[in-house]
Amino acid sequence: MSPSAPIRIAQILGITTSAVYSGTVLYQYLVMLPSYISMSQTNPVKAVEKWYCMHIMSKGRLAPAALAGVLINAFLTVRYYISTPSSVVLLGSSAVAVWKMYALTTACFATFIPWTAKVMLPINFELEHYHQGEGEVGDERAKALLVDWRNKSVVRAAPAGAAAVIGAWLASW
Repeated sequence: MSPSAPIRIAQILGITTSAVYSGTVLYQYLVMLPSYISMSQTNPVKAVEKWYCMHIMSKGRLAPAALAGVLINAFLTVRYYISTPSSVVLLGSSAVAVWKMYALTTACFATFIPWTAKVMLPINFELEHYHQGEGEVGDERAKALLVDWRNKSVVRAAPAGAAAVIGAWLASW
């Protein structure tokens, strides 16, 4: 039996938000940050200014969309748990409840929340202080922070990408 139109829309939104989040993080890692890091060798102030613009845009647009994606996936988990708890998909030679796979999708996508709070926020604060000319952050530290931000931010792409793949797989059943 095919899912209803609202469920299909939720599936599409869950897949899309996790894929866009993952793709944006990868784009920042592969394209934007390397140019900022290169720029920081001669003009760290300009490089951090560019990072700051990217950061503000991501914080204002990407973060709310990602949170909405987590909530959509959580809705799908609850919906399948309540309405069809015995509905299964084949995973290799095992049958797994659909709601458990949506729970996995939700958990994968939601990993960006604690990672951002614990790992990324301290780097963000130091770079913001440098951008605003506050605190003790010097040029060399700002350069190192840009590299650190790039390397730690990309970690968020893999679980979000996995959520998109799992979600697409589930929607195809």
